[in-house]
Amino acid sequence: MDQQFTPTAKPIIEDVRQRLEHWRESRKHRTPIPENLWEDAASLCADHSIYRISKLLRLDYNALKRRVCYSHP
Repeated sequence: MDQQFTPTAKPIIEDVRQRLEHWRESRKHRTPIPENLWEDAASLCADHSIYRISKLLRLDYNALKRRVCYSHP
């Protein structure tokens, strides 16, 4: 049977990882990570541990944890 592709609101780990890598390669020295990338990384923590996401995306664990705590009161 033909299944239609339905885009999801949640980002996929690999997509966020690729976007972060692209940003890292093209950023100017010491530029902070854009807010939309932080938001996408934090949203991944609804399905995965903060530790796992921080390691896979090479993000600071504590910075990610703060963002997850603020987004989930």
